[in-house]
Amino acid sequence: MNEIMIDITFDLIYLLSSSLVILLLFAFFVNGYVNKKISVYRNEEG
Repeated sequence: MNEIMIDITFDLIYLLSSSLVILLLFAFFVNGYVNKKISVYRNEEG
């Protein structure tokens, strides 16, 4: 029983950490994209 629970918790931790990494990468790229858009918009405004 305990071994199964440990396996499940490790699977959950692995899933959470991998999804967190993906979310961080996604947020990083979105942040860079938005910053580029904002700088372009500001340059066009003058």
